[in-house]
Amino acid sequence: MDEAKSEMLYSASRRFGFIHIQKNAGISISKVIADHVDDAQRIVSRHARVCDVVPAIGTEEWKSLYTFAVVRNPWDRLVSWYSMIAQRSSRYDPFFWKKPRIWRYAVKNSHDFKSFIKNCDAVVMDQGVEKSFAFDQLSYIEDAEGKIGVTFVARFENITDDLSHVWETLNIDMSEAPRLNASKRPKDYRLHYDEETAEIVAHRFKRDIDAFGYEFDDAARY
Repeated sequence: MDEAKSEMLYSASRRFGFIHIQKNAGISISKVIADHVDDAQRIVSRHARVCDVVPAIGTEEWKSLYTFAVVRNPWDRLVSWYSMIAQRSSRYDPFFWKKPRIWRYAVKNSHDFKSFIKNCDAVVMDQGVEKSFAFDQLSYIEDAEGKIGVTFVARFENITDDLSHVWETLNIDMSEAPRLNASKRPKDYRLHYDEETAEIVAHRFKRDIDAFGYEFDDAARY
């Protein structure tokens, strides 16, 4: 397989599928998989959702696999996403046009975190897939009937323990568990928010908050 990138990975021999939701340690997970599973391949496109993948490989095949994804506190996830784009993108970069279209959209429509939250909620066609900073995480793992369509949902906040279960299931050496990408930002994501932006995220990602029990003050628990 090519160098590990953010993508939906599938292995016919190991019988698994991994749905990569952006900013949830997916690149690190993909790297571990690429190093240990020879036939791991990208299906449909990067950041494909369950509803994108099932038509490509068939409902029965998907149901027969061990499938997993990682979810994250939405307030934390948005800070991480904005921080990465702000650090790595500038409209004055001569290679700016090579950046993902969703990144270019964010840079052109925001000048700080608050404007990113308020302005960057449109759907953008990027690499043949609809992408948006406003898509909730639940939409990536729902099947056509609106039910969670993966076998196991790991949590970013408990990723070491949760992935140990995944690696054991896939017969991957536990010592090779991924190192998470570090970002140059304060640990407490709450520092980036005011009352208005915190409420926007609460409303926009209500389904994630309800489904996975996240709260704005989760940072105090980790």
